Formats: sequence, structure tokens, C-alpha cells
Amino acid sequence: MNLNRNFVRGGVILAIVGFVASGLCSDVIITEFMASNSRTIADEDGSYEDWIEIYNNGTNIVNLGGWYLTDSTNDFRKWEFPATNLNVGAYLIVFASGKDRTIAGRNLHTNFKLGGSGEYLALVEPDEVTVATEFLPVFPRQFADVSYGYSQESQFQKVVNSNSPVKILIPTNDALGLTWTGAELFDDSSWLTGTNGVGYDTGTREIGETYAELKNYYPFENNAVDSIGGVSGSLNGSPSFTAGHSGKAINLNGTSQYVSLSSLNLPTKFSISVWVKPIQKDNIM
Repeated sequence: MNLNRNFVRGGVILAIVGFVASGLCSDVIITEFMASNSRTIADEDGSYEDWIEIYNNGTNIVNLGGWYLTDSTNDFRKWEFPATNLNVGAYLIVFASGKDRTIAGRNLHTNFKLGGSGEYLALVEPDEVTVATEFLPVFPRQFADVSYGYSQESQFQKVVNSNSPVKILIPTNDALGLTWTGAELFDDSSWLTGTNGVGYDTGTREIGETYAELKNYYPFENNAVDSIGGVSGSLNGSPSFTAGHSGKAINLNGTSQYVSLSSLNLPTKFSISVWVKPIQKDNIM
């Protein structure tokens, strides 16, 4: 299990008062521990015990059988791991509960607890001499529910830069499947072209985000009533109404018949949309 690391005050205490954590040349190390756990991780009994996190930083699977954890400089064999494989890059939590449980495949428990006021802690290799990690002479006083350990260096590589060219497709079905994700010669010539970032709208307005809003709407159902903004218009020249695709449709002769509106409270920028069905399409440019 890999916990969120909260290295509160850890580096400062090490630098000022001289606590030493050593032995990081080993592939298997103690990355962090918690010596005052009241609510972070519960064991199989439902109790919140101290815990120690072990990490395999090497390139090979390590069998921890024969490795040791200890809180005593005089007894490097205080608690022995059972045969337990730790994969490359994997973490293992061992509860420092004093319950002494060593059944492989289940939660492991040492036969000692950690002292929140500070004490020695070490991970020892199977030769019973080599210390993989130790906090010497003692780790500093711990704080409730704050883990203590090593910061880990992270590396990242940017694979897509800002304003990089992109190709975009909004699919209408799942016919492509995942074929477009792996083929080096995939034909995306029909896709839209743009630059990143590219995303999509969830339809939910975010904080500080503004959308254009519909201010007025005239369905022209035998009248010129505004069904949204309340700014109704006047019909001039007695235009007629006929059944349209959805509801009524107003018929205007293009000369003496028109709709007039009073002043509209519109923003500086606005758009007007009109749906038109011409009688003679050939006369429409």
C-alpha cells in the first residue's frame, strides 16, 4: 500500500538537530512510517496501529524472507519477515503493533510498537549485519496521524507541448473502436485540425464561466409573443400563419408584411437567428 506522504517538519528536524537516516543504497528500504496512528489505516482487527512502509526500489523481485525489522541497536533479528515477494516498485505495509503475526499473504505485524517520542528503527538484510535503512540514533518526536520518512524524487517528461497540432474527431458511433490508438499509419486526414488544448463541455457551468444566453424567443404561434424575455412585438400588414414542421409558421410577403419590436435590452454583442422555409428555393441566393 502506498500512502500519501506528509513529510511535515521532517527535513527541518533532520537538518537542525542532526537526526540521521541512512542505508538508502539498498534496493529495499523503509520509505516512511507512522508512530502515532489514530485514524489513517486500520488493521484486520479494526484497530489503528503504528505502521512501517517498505519499498522495493530495485529492478528485481525481492523475497523478504529472512529480512528483519528492529527498534533496537542491540538486536538486529528482533522481528523476521516470512517468505514474502515484493515486486519491483511495490510497497508493503507492516503494522508495528506488537501482535507478532507472520503469515505470508496476510497483514504482517511486528512484535514491537513504535515510540511516538522517538526511537531507533531499522530494516536489516538477511546477513543480519547489513542495515538497509536506519533512523539513527532515534527518529524525532512524531505527530499524530502524520507519517515520517524520505521524500522521493519524481521525474516527468512532457509528451505534448502547448499549442501542438492536433487532429479531432467527434464520433457518431463506436465503429473505430481502439484502432486509431495504436496504428502508426492510421488515416486521420478527414478529422478536424486544430491546436491543443482540446476538450469538451460537460454542460455544467463552472465558477467564473459565462455562456451566451437566449434573451428573446418568438415562436410566432398566431402572434408575436416573446416566450422568454417578455418583449412582445406587433404584426404589421396582417401576415398569415400556417402549420409548420413544429407548431405554426408565419407567412410574410416580403414587402408590406413584417414584425416590429420595441427596444430590446441586448448586450454589446449578440446574434439573431431566424428559421426560414422559402416557397421558391430557386429564388434564394
